[in-house]
Amino acid sequence: MKKVIKKLLQFLQEDNGQLSNSRLLAFLAVVSFIIDWQSHIWSHIEFNPSITIIGFVLGVVGLKVTQYFAEVKSDKTNETKLESKNE
Repeated sequence: MKKVIKKLLQFLQEDNGQLSNSRLLAFLAVVSFIIDWQSHIWSHIEFNPSITIIGFVLGVVGLKVTQYFAEVKSDKTNETKLESKNE
């Protein structure tokens, strides 16, 4: 159990060591969607998610993907600025 918690905390950490709220939100949204889907399958009930739920899950995951690429771009910009200052 400790190993699972350690891996979860490792997944939720940003590069600077702090925990990420957006990763936690994306993780919880996807896990809750999967649990709901599986509960419908095991109960033999047709699974018809509303467009609101699908939009929320895709929006949260899309937010995290967008944030990641923005962070990578800003890191490259900061590295370029530091290199130009050192020259």
